[in-house]
Amino acid sequence: MSEVSAAAVIETVMPDDGKRESLWVWLLIAAVLLLGALGIWLRQEVVPQRTQIALSPSQSQQLMSLSIAREEIQFLAEKPWPAPESLESLGLELFASSSSHRWHQPGDDCYQWISRQHDGDFLLRISDAVIFYHPGEVELLSSCTPDEHWTLMDN
Repeated sequence: MSEVSAAAVIETVMPDDGKRESLWVWLLIAAVLLLGALGIWLRQEVVPQRTQIALSPSQSQQLMSLSIAREEIQFLAEKPWPAPESLESLGLELFASSSSHRWHQPGDDCYQWISRQHDGDFLLRISDAVIFYHPGEVELLSSCTPDEHWTLMDN
């Protein structure tokens, strides 16, 4: 019989305590968070600065009146939306004839308030409930889509 060497062979066995798995989980979480932050940073858009418009008290009142009139028109009338003269007969005093302004209807669902003193005009669009403002003198619009010189008002 051959004699087996008496030299002891020592084998190191790593304990199965989950330390290595925890490391991989934390690395994965960190990678997901970093990729998410990178994605958010890359997808940011520059928000255009809104133009600050200083309205006179009468123009602010006009803006509020137009906002209320839009709701009343939708409540009182039906499509196709009536002419400004018809709105006056429905009881909307805002559409009454005045020496300070006149009305123009460039399209089926919008009304242009034209100042006779040329101190600013408004465009009320019923379909999407927006109001535009144009300072100074303006020509009669031919459609309900104003050009870049008109400012969308938050109402």
